[in-house]
Amino acid sequence: MVSQTGNAYLNGKTGEVSITGKFATSSNERRIVIDPAGYLRMYDGNFLILDINYETDASANVTRIPFLISRAYNKNTGSVISETKIVPGSVSVSDLSGAEVKIFPGGMIFNVDRFPSSVTSVGVGQVYRDGGALRIKTS
Repeated sequence: MVSQTGNAYLNGKTGEVSITGKFATSSNERRIVIDPAGYLRMYDGNFLILDINYETDASANVTRIPFLISRAYNKNTGSVISETKIVPGSVSVSDLSGAEVKIFPGGMIFNVDRFPSSVTSVGVGQVYRDGGALRIKTS
């Protein structure tokens, strides 16, 4: 079976579907969009919840670097509350305040000034600043 526009094909014997061009499960609310431009995105209304995509990094002499971004939104204001980005070799997590933690094979990078400066304000297992040192509350 062929669509009227000629861009979609359904093989009735195998159940295989072939679509040329962008595919969207819905035009609004919760939906998935797959585009030959190189992305798969999941939306909840106007909020981009998940983005699987790729970018070009000319400085690294790499043409395509795949990445995944997951975001949490405040539905009342539309602002991003937190974001997680995964690229080959690293994972970064950030929040609305600008705090970010990046983990990669060579170590970790984080905004030291974003950690609480008092042991009484954190729970067991959390990191806090004690002067110029970072400590983990153990009890």
